[in-house]
Formats: sequence, C-alpha cells, structure tokens
Amino acid sequence: MFNRLLSNKFLFWLIFVITFLIGLHITIMKIYGYDFSRMSGDMGDSRFINTVLEHGYQWLCGNADGFWNGNFMYPEKSTITFSDNLIGNLPFYSIFRVIGLNEHSAFQGWLISVVFLNFACGFYAFRYFTQSKWQALLAAFLFTFSMALISQYFHIQMAVRFMVPLFFVFSHKYFDTGKNKFLFLAALSFVFQFYLSMYLGFFLLFCGAIYIAALFVLKIKKLKFDKNFFIGWSLAFLATGVLLLPLVWPYAERAKTTPFTPYDQVVPTIPTIWSYFRPFWDARIWPTFEFDTAGNPYSWLHLLFPGGLLMYCVILLPVTLYRKREKELLWFAVVGFIICFCFLRIGNFSAFEYISKLPGMGSLRMVTRVINILIFFFVIIFIYTTRSLFSSTWQVKNVFYFCLFMFLAVYDNKSSLKDFKKFTKYESLARVRGIENEVRQKSAGGKYKAFAILSTTKDDGYYNAWQIDAMLASYRLKMKTVNAYTSFSPSEFGSFWWQHNQASLNDWLRFKGADSSQVLVIYR
Repeated sequence: MFNRLLSNKFLFWLIFVITFLIGLHITIMKIYGYDFSRMSGDMGDSRFINTVLEHGYQWLCGNADGFWNGNFMYPEKSTITFSDNLIGNLPFYSIFRVIGLNEHSAFQGWLISVVFLNFACGFYAFRYFTQSKWQALLAAFLFTFSMALISQYFHIQMAVRFMVPLFFVFSHKYFDTGKNKFLFLAALSFVFQFYLSMYLGFFLLFCGAIYIAALFVLKIKKLKFDKNFFIGWSLAFLATGVLLLPLVWPYAERAKTTPFTPYDQVVPTIPTIWSYFRPFWDARIWPTFEFDTAGNPYSWLHLLFPGGLLMYCVILLPVTLYRKREKELLWFAVVGFIICFCFLRIGNFSAFEYISKLPGMGSLRMVTRVINILIFFFVIIFIYTTRSLFSSTWQVKNVFYFCLFMFLAVYDNKSSLKDFKKFTKYESLARVRGIENEVRQKSAGGKYKAFAILSTTKDDGYYNAWQIDAMLASYRLKMKTVNAYTSFSPSEFGSFWWQHNQASLNDWLRFKGADSSQVLVIYR
C-alpha cells in the first residue's frame, strides 16, 4: 500500500514543490523576509542589476534609446556594454512589471523565478544520471541551495544558471545516443546561458570545452564519424556563431577602447584550495575561518564550502572509486578537478593567468564565480556515491533515504544570514522617488536633456548609492543622467565618479562635446 502511495505522481510533484520551498526558506527568504521588505547586498551591485533589468523592460516598452544605450553616463553611447546586459532575463522580470509591481518588487519576483528554474532544470539534468527521481530531487536541492552559492547573492546575476545543467546533460545525451537533436539542444543551452549572463557564459565556454573534449575521449567508441556527424557539428557551430554575434559584437567594439582589468588585480579573487573549505558566515554547524585570506580585500568571495555532504563525497572519492570501479564517476571526477585546477591559485601560480589571455576570458574579474559551474560536478559525485541507496524498486526505501538526506542537507547548509548585507526596498524607493520629484519640478519646460546628482557628502556611507538612485530615477523620468555605476568605464569618466562635483562634471561633458547648460544639476 505504501509503495503504491509513494509511486503516485501527484504526491511526488507536491513534494517537489515543498522541497523547493524549503530551500527558498533557508536562503532567499532569510534575505527578503516574508514581508518582502528587504533586498540582498548593499545599495550598490544589487540595485545596479535591477537597473539593467529595468532598462531592458523600458526598452521592450519603447521607452529607451535602443537596447545598448542605457540612460546613464550621458552622453556616452552603448553604456550597457560596460557590464552584463542580462537580456535573456527580460521575460522573467517583465512579467512582474506588467502586472503592476514596482522595480524592486519585480526584481524580487525575478530572482525567485530564476532560482526555481535552477531547481527544475537541475532536477531534469540529474534525473538522467540516476535511476531514482527521489535522488534527482535531492540533487536538485543541493545544486540550487548549497551553502557555497550564498556568497554569490552579493552579485545576484550569478543566480541565473539554469542552462548550465541543461548544457551538460544534453551534451552527454548526444554522446550516448549520437542524435543531433541533443547536440543542437546543447548548443542552444550554451547560447541562452550567454544571453542570461555573459559572465557565466564565458565560464561555461571554457568549462564546456573541457567537458566536450573529455566526452570525446570517454565515448569515442560510440561515435560514428559519418556524414551525419560532420553536418551536425557544422550546423551546431554555425548556429552558435550566428546567434551569439549580435550579443558579442557590441562588447568586441567596446573592448577596442576600454581594456580589461589587469591580471594582478584579479589575483585576489582566484580561489585557493582553502576557499573550498571556508563555510559561509553564520553557518549552523560549520565554523568560519580566515586561513589564507588574511589581508585579502575579497575574502568574502572565498566562502566556497559546498556543505559537508558534498565535501564528504569528494574527500571519500578514492575509496568510492576503488569499491565501485565506475568509469563514468572517474571521468566526472577528472573533468571536475581539471576545471577546478584551471581556476585555482597555488602560491603565486595560477593557470588562469594564461587562460585570461584567451578571447573574452579577460573579462572575468571575479574568478571565485566558477563555483556556479563546479557545483554541478560536486553534485554528480554525490549522486554516484549514494546511487546504490536509491536503486531499490521499493519506494518506501527510496523515500526514507530521501528524507534522511534532505534533513542532513538542510541542517548542513543552513545559515542564519544575519550578517548577510541587506537593505530595505522602501528606503531605496524613497530615495529614488525624491530625486524623481525634484527633477520633475526643476526640469519643467523641457530645457534639459539630462540631469546629474552631485553629492556634497562623499563619505556619507552612500557614496555609490547616489549614482544608482539617479539611474533608477532616469527610467521613471524617461530622461538621461550623467550618473553611472558600472563594472568599468572610460578613464575620462573616472574623475566625475570619484569627485562628482561641478568641475569634474564639466570636464566630462567637455570631453564628450556636450553642452553643460542642458544638464540639470541637483545637489545631495
């Protein structure tokens, strides 16, 4: 009777939803609160991502001067190319704006949506590598809500990674079956990840190339190097190039005038082996230590411990391989360790110094973000290590182990997040609304093309916040602003960024050949 009950599809999908909600409770909702009054991070990076998404929405509504021309850093053109464009996220953000939510509430809805997609796509991918849907559900939970990913919420665009597991599983299916449809699905997954987040797209480009090359070695006996094979690969490469060109070309043009961050400035963000043993702050059962990060200005990025369950399976990997002799587990482990090594710093040496010279890879300024790819391999190792526990046709046994490991996973990855940076969205909205009202009042008559906020209190704790206040207000006003907060910028904009006074404003406008009399100045 119990076996029949636990085989019920409706019951499984109900537990699927409950599992996701549990993960949401121990991560995102600890930040937002159930009144949705808080936002993640400080008033800098998270609100900047919110601004980029709002720009995309306003572009869809016909209220922007082209997709690549943001309302900020007036009169610079193609300002979206100074950062990730997130164009693939517009459907998931815009739906919340269409139903009437404000910018910040839509941003919260967007994040929950993409985290659910991470969970659902992870489940689909891991289901291919296990006989048990219960183990796949557990794997999806670990892939989505591992402690190693909490620090990524400081840069919230890193949460958008649901195409990563799909790329890996479709690639695997292609080499298992030889069917070109899976090759094309892998190519589309890769392309869409670029449209979702170019940052993770470049990580996937390099890691995916290693994965594909290793699959050729593993599955070469199954491959038929016939006409169908060469046509499939030719079309896949052609389609990938054609689909990526409109996205990549504006960045290639920008790179001609604005250099990437020098490697020596990237070094502090490259993980060491100890980064993977540093739990997130306030972890329920794991102590935080600062070994190997003393004096590192980016020490908070090195909280990459994936939880005891996953790390335990990695540490015991030699024993598991000796006992089970599974060729595919060995293959996954080797690929995972190769990727880890490529983005690892050992003393003063890192292979990334050479990788960063490859086209596009120099744009990766925060190398610890590779955890968003590596977590897939952590989870795969966990699946192969525990797979025999879920192999029974007796559903009661499978559900028992699912409940046991879920309890351990929640306890293992739980953190109070009390020290996680947060701000209230109502404070942010009030700041934006204040600028919006003042600009409307002072710009009546249409004399001005843009406005600039000049702060008289540079070190007030909200130094960067004024820039983003102005950016968000500009989309409400449908008016350009000189203020900007981006990943990088023209060197000539730097003096205004740091000084934000009348003299530096005039210097920037003079450099760009813009009329300063057409810029409304507001002091804060």
